[in-house]
Amino acid sequence: MREHKGKPIRLRLNARTDSQASQIQGKLITGRFKDIGLAIDFTVIDPGALSDMLYATTDGGDTCAHDYDMYLWDWGGDMDPGDRLSSFITDQIWMWNDPCWSNAELDQLADEQYSELDTQKRLDMSYCMRRIFWVEAPYIVIGYPDSLEAVNTASWDGWTRFMGGPAWFSELNMDSYLNLKPKVVAAETPGARAGAGEVTAAATSGSLRS
Repeated sequence: MREHKGKPIRLRLNARTDSQASQIQGKLITGRFKDIGLAIDFTVIDPGALSDMLYATTDGGDTCAHDYDMYLWDWGGDMDPGDRLSSFITDQIWMWNDPCWSNAELDQLADEQYSELDTQKRLDMSYCMRRIFWVEAPYIVIGYPDSLEAVNTASWDGWTRFMGGPAWFSELNMDSYLNLKPKVVAAETPGARAGAGEVTAAATSGSLRS
């Protein structure tokens, strides 16, 4: 396949050394693109090196100078869609907004939805933001990975789920950190079976995650 000047189209695709999933996805994407005639240079690189390519600048840091064609990354941890979508407002360029994408309508909706107290109205705003994101496609979402979380409820009390979701794996959820404490084991009555001390010790010294 050739571009408009008659030169063969050759694109670079980068996956990360710390993500086996991105490496598998990269191989699949490379094969599919080659099937339609695109030449793909697929490389697995260190995430720090990839960040340098994403945030490369010129003019003393005033102008984006991206040094990539395509890359594979992932997002996770946030249960609030308004917060994740707001990562792509204009003010987040050079921070969370790594594609340096800007849309004035999304900027306005992101600002309004944070102060909207009506749940349905805020949900409708987030749908509008998502529609803009999908149409303009600063990212192309290719999968929704599962995140496995396990908590030890036998030995610890205070696990607090965030918005009906995880109790632990979320940078926005501090409640489990603040509320978690060893579970109190009821004292054995006189004449109870031998070994109660060992049972109590085992019940109060478990790890935070099992």
